[in-house]
Amino acid sequence: VLIDYVNRLRKEGAGALEALVKAGVGGISQEETTPVGSFGVANNFGLYDMHGNVSEWCADSWHSSYEGAPIDGSVWEDKHKRSSHFRMLRGGSWGNISGNCRSAFRNFNEPNSKHISFLGFRVVCTEQESSSSFLPIHLSINAHFWKDIIPMASGGNKTL
Repeated sequence: VLIDYVNRLRKEGAGALEALVKAGVGGISQEETTPVGSFGVANNFGLYDMHGNVSEWCADSWHSSYEGAPIDGSVWEDKHKRSSHFRMLRGGSWGNISGNCRSAFRNFNEPNSKHISFLGFRVVCTEQESSSSFLPIHLSINAHFWKDIIPMASGGNKTL
């Protein structure tokens, strides 16, 4: 894909450079978040922008490795409260180098951080078998974590 854009740039000049920036191709970033679907390419599940728009908050406390992690999908709290003020982030954002814009990239931040233009969360829904309407999935998560995050969403931050 990148080689196609490079060839186009050679033929069309500055107009193609704008297309490169708009598409975010080859690590060229708009240096801000973008509306879902801006790049026009979905993954095999039909999901858009799974990497590189915002890093996503997780309810888990930060842990440097997966040693001792629950295997049942439950939230992984820090029982010793050593680092529980830090929460897990997954995936890279527009502010990361391109090598970190992948699902496996892990980082952390404080939930009350004011510098969150590169952070967000993914809204999860499931389709009912008997209809085409969508219902939010009930997630059993730590309410304390989300009470710190949700008020930020109403503060006008465009990334949440």
